[in-house]
Amino acid sequence: MAVFALSLPGLTGCDSDTRADKTPQVKSAAEPRLGFSALPPIPQLHERALVEGQLVLTATTVDWSGFRVQWLFDDEPVGEAVSVAADGHFRLPRPVQDAPAGLWAEAWSGAYRLRGRPDEHGQLQLSALSTARAALSNGSRAEPANPQLEPLHNILHAVLLEGISDGADTAAAHPAGPLLTHYQSSWQLAQVLARSPVHRIGFQLRHQQALADSFALLHQRPDFGHGDLSEQQRMVRLDRWGTPLRWQHRPYQEQAWGCVDYLQLGQRWLVSEESATVLTLNALQQRLEALSQQHFCGQDQWRLPTVNELHSLINHDNGGWAFPLSLPFAGSDIYWVQDEQGQAQIFDLQRNRVISDGKQAHWLPLVVRGEEYSMRSQNRRSVSSNRSDIFMDFSVLQALYGVAFPGADNDQPASDKSQQTDDVWLQESCAECHSDPQTEPQTDP
Repeated sequence: MAVFALSLPGLTGCDSDTRADKTPQVKSAAEPRLGFSALPPIPQLHERALVEGQLVLTATTVDWSGFRVQWLFDDEPVGEAVSVAADGHFRLPRPVQDAPAGLWAEAWSGAYRLRGRPDEHGQLQLSALSTARAALSNGSRAEPANPQLEPLHNILHAVLLEGISDGADTAAAHPAGPLLTHYQSSWQLAQVLARSPVHRIGFQLRHQQALADSFALLHQRPDFGHGDLSEQQRMVRLDRWGTPLRWQHRPYQEQAWGCVDYLQLGQRWLVSEESATVLTLNALQQRLEALSQQHFCGQDQWRLPTVNELHSLINHDNGGWAFPLSLPFAGSDIYWVQDEQGQAQIFDLQRNRVISDGKQAHWLPLVVRGEEYSMRSQNRRSVSSNRSDIFMDFSVLQALYGVAFPGADNDQPASDKSQQTDDVWLQESCAECHSDPQTEPQTDP
């Protein structure tokens, strides 16, 4: 098992009479583990030598009164908990010798928990970033070279921003905010999102605005969180591999997407600058074959829409396009469609009729998710039995801001659930809606 050493800078003694060449008295943190000689010994702590630490919420002033901090070893408390000052500073007894990798400092108040360990200089700072590193580290001291560190850091920063505000009533433990509705604590949320890429993507989609505001604060980009999310509850933007984009509100010029999912209808539409140009039938057929052979957006059955499918993109109150932000290159009146036999023809949306002598038109291909969808009757069925290429059940996301999210038991808050261990709760919650992929899906920053 990997070990780490605490270097002396940042470690101070609370008694000025203690000589540097003498070893302070030591107290045992717990009784020895009997019958488990293979397990590492529980770390022992100095009685007087201390490690100084601080709780930090980046770019925000917080009153940390009410928080307490304690060492944890293999998730079991070691030593006594100490109170945190309003400015976030605290002191913990210093481990006597090199501490094993399973030793962490944890700060908590109500549903909010932060974890971390001293760095190579002996400095101990507990923050959203240190908690994200802890969740991704799997107990290792090594810095996780993980592309998901920044997204997880941003999510935890948003959770803390929501739940820990300056001037709040610190006499009582901080209650869980909306971002933690279905989780027992912020640490449990961090574990879930670190283990499951699918769960993390779904959380990002559901809480898009709060996470965008947090990102804007962390990266000092005040305009970043200002975007139009009016179409998101029905349209989700995907990259060219079929993975939902991390940020749904950014314009196409800043973050291009390859297709969009119309959730309620189970349709996946191509988004391409090429669709703003007209094609002949021969060029159109070649382009559709190329999309299918490339498995563009994870699909190999690209085809022309029917008239009714094309009409599903129209706002029938004003006759305009219903999703101008999600489909930035749609806007023409003349499109290639297919009839009930799958034969290509040209359709005039404005006049609502087929153009029999047309030779070229704009094109807007799609894939319909699910063989049970009847192209003849054009039933607008839900996609409850369909799963995306990354194992996300899109029926869960049909109403992005009010769904029973993975981990929820009929939208019952975590505080009302019976007490369970994290591992049991995680296994049950993740198993109910998806399988956890073995590899991290490709996502845009």
